Amino acid sequence: MLIPHEERDALARSLPLYLFVFAAFVRRQVFPPDCKML
Repeated sequence: MLIPHEERDALARSLPLYLFVFAAFVRRQVFPPDCKML
């Protein structure tokens, strides 16, 4: 499946945002907000 150039550029631009949200979600699962370690 071939992805159009514009769509691929938009995906590449939004990928760091998705990774940041995913990392924040995983961190919240591993370390609860009320954990005093952080």
